[in-house]
Amino acid sequence: MQIDRVIFCLNENPLYADFWNIVSKVWAEVYKVTPTLAFVGPKSSIKNLNLSEEYGEIYQIDPTQTNDNWEVTWSVFYLSTLFSDDVCMTSGIDQIPLGNTLFFDAVLKLEEDEFFVGFGKNRGHNRRYPSSHLVGKGRMFKEIFSIGANFDAEIKKIRSNYSKQRRRRR
Repeated sequence: MQIDRVIFCLNENPLYADFWNIVSKVWAEVYKVTPTLAFVGPKSSIKNLNLSEEYGEIYQIDPTQTNDNWEVTWSVFYLSTLFSDDVCMTSGIDQIPLGNTLFFDAVLKLEEDEFFVGFGKNRGHNRRYPSSHLVGKGRMFKEIFSIGANFDAEIKKIRSNYSKQRRRRR
């Protein structure tokens, strides 16, 4: 399977905003994939933060009323579902692969209908997933994570599930 897009997430956090212009160029020029940014924040902040679409695509998502980290993290999963037939890879905006091709070689061996958890062995496959290095077609993200079309509803679902898990652990 060949990766078509790498999906990143960002909000107005100035500590991470400067990464986009750099990582989008590296992914586009070196890895020949489409860098795709889920920006959770007001449209005006894209310009204010000097986020460029020269090497990738930016999709603005309005923050929910509580505007917390769940929505930023979940936005990479949500955005992946918008590209049903593209092979998407999630990545942290501060991650740039340097030199080692083991990950990409493993992805190339996969069939088009597979879903790859890049750090799965490290996580024990116990129904918890890292937010980066997941690879699959957008429709697989939708199916595996039961992602709906409404972002606000998705964030409410994530918060509810998290609250239920915390109550069970107590």
